[in-house]
Amino acid sequence: MKDRSKSLVVFAISVGILLAFLGFGYGALLNGHSEVSSNVVSEVSSSNLPTVQPPQSSQGVTLNSLAYLQGIVQGRLIVPNASILGSGWSIKGAAIAVAPQNVTTSNGIVFNDWAINIFISNGQFINGTTSDSALLADSVIISEGSNPGFYNSSAAAQQYISPDQICTTTTLSGNATSSTCSLGQPSSKALVQIGSTYLAVDQSAPNAYFAIDGENITVQISGHLTYSQVLALAKDIIQN
Repeated sequence: MKDRSKSLVVFAISVGILLAFLGFGYGALLNGHSEVSSNVVSEVSSSNLPTVQPPQSSQGVTLNSLAYLQGIVQGRLIVPNASILGSGWSIKGAAIAVAPQNVTTSNGIVFNDWAINIFISNGQFINGTTSDSALLADSVIISEGSNPGFYNSSAAAQQYISPDQICTTTTLSGNATSSTCSLGQPSSKALVQIGSTYLAVDQSAPNAYFAIDGENITVQISGHLTYSQVLALAKDIIQN
């Protein structure tokens, strides 16, 4: 699970958006019209959520209501309390990041895989008109996604903050290959506990990643906020 988690995060950051990795179009996903198919993958695709961005569009960003998206993903969405961030903060809307689809993990568990991004801001937002850069300028992004439920919050957080494994493959004579692996740089994230839930929290960014025990939901908090706001939002989501 750790290798899949790290590869998703690194890849998503390098391309700027998880949707590019999955091959879905922005317009279709944001309006709830996407092709859903059954897939078999080696590991979970959206159980570990990278930081995401809204679509690059000269026509403005279109977001949907959480109630609408809950009907699409057919799973429980946790609605964060935006007022925790202060006066004027509100949920502007949400977008699908991973269209719902049946996924089979490497150990044979089949589950409904999905992910959404919730945008919270204290700035003005006009649906379909506000640009992506204006929305991102002051937004907090809550990414929620399903997971198959075979790991707990402690294991998920510790796997997320552990160093990457870097492997180098060398081609030998006769087309044979040799691989050597080593651990990369230590993570800047630290393990934080809220109640019985463990989080991987980066104080410098700041952001947080955690799985909610008993809910089969994985959450990532990122964007323009302080460390104390990250913890306050995480606590609200966990206790929701």
